[in-house]
Amino acid sequence: PAPCKPLPETIYRTTALKGPTPTGQWWSSLVWQRYSQPMYAHPLAMTCTERGLNISYPGTNIRSTEAAIFGFVTPRDADIALGHSEVPSFQRADCDGHSDWFVTAAFAAGDKSMRVSFGHGSPFVYCLYEGGNPMLTFRNAPKVWAGGANDAVLGVSMGSKHYGLFGATGSNSP
Repeated sequence: PAPCKPLPETIYRTTALKGPTPTGQWWSSLVWQRYSQPMYAHPLAMTCTERGLNISYPGTNIRSTEAAIFGFVTPRDADIALGHSEVPSFQRADCDGHSDWFVTAAFAAGDKSMRVSFGHGSPFVYCLYEGGNPMLTFRNAPKVWAGGANDAVLGVSMGSKHYGLFGATGSNSP
């Protein structure tokens, strides 16, 4: 309609995403912007950036009223940044699929890629890598409270925020 702003010409999606493009979801900025705005999946907040996926736990910084839920996270607020060991900077993030509750963001550079899936109400982020390994960067040095350099499972804390990191069998921390 005339009073509405036109949709952007570029839709950031892979060929796997078929059908109409949603415009009003918590993750919609993923399809309308080169990367994304912060996406509040609650309890986590994610932001796609040139380096990969930033993950934050807003915790008590979220407020609600009868009308809405309010929170604010910037890319620099990320507790953990998930990147790719062989790709220092991605050109874009594309929506690779979605369901009623989950979305998948795809980052690719030639034959090197990472796909990350996360969902509304889920404390889990699931990642698949091709042509390299996961690269985790922490905003502050984490305190490791479970696991070690040769383990595929680590428990880490940054202040009062606690995370479980699970790698594939045979994974370790260099």
